[in-house]
Amino acid sequence: MDSQFPETNWSSVCRSAIQQYVATRQNPYPRLEMFLEGIVQSPTSETGQPTFNTNIRIENRSPLDIVVDRIKLVMVLTSGTTTIVGREIWHLAPLYVYVHQSSFANDIFYLSPDDILRTESSVKQSPVVKIRADAYAVGFQMVVQAQLQSKIALDDWQTFLANVKAIYSRREVPGKS
Repeated sequence: MDSQFPETNWSSVCRSAIQQYVATRQNPYPRLEMFLEGIVQSPTSETGQPTFNTNIRIENRSPLDIVVDRIKLVMVLTSGTTTIVGREIWHLAPLYVYVHQSSFANDIFYLSPDDILRTESSVKQSPVVKIRADAYAVGFQMVVQAQLQSKIALDDWQTFLANVKAIYSRREVPGKS
């Protein structure tokens, strides 16, 4: 190495890297940012329930690789002042977010057809999906929190609702005669 880069002070390079590592690890918060890249509503799934499929991008803004070992996601779907449905899930598959790069967490919120159909007359404007995401990174004390939001076009919601109604109106609901 010395013959290739004789002008390089390797002690200084190593000291700088160690100082940067220590400074990053002393910060209780990992330098992560989360973005809602997409949300797709599906009227049916393998489980026989309507779903919202989310795609969350997690960006590493630090000089170190970070492992996110779990993410708590709380979704609330609203239209105006009406809360349509709320759900909570955990993303438990570790995500390796390399230096200045992104990883994606794809998750599914399973919904009750009854909760969706109950909103037929109350949704008059485009529903809004609000997700609170809490990411837990290995080696850091504090949780990274983000408020993510996306609006569903009213036409898309009405199509989703019509599909849910067509699928589930033909099924027998347990407990109802």
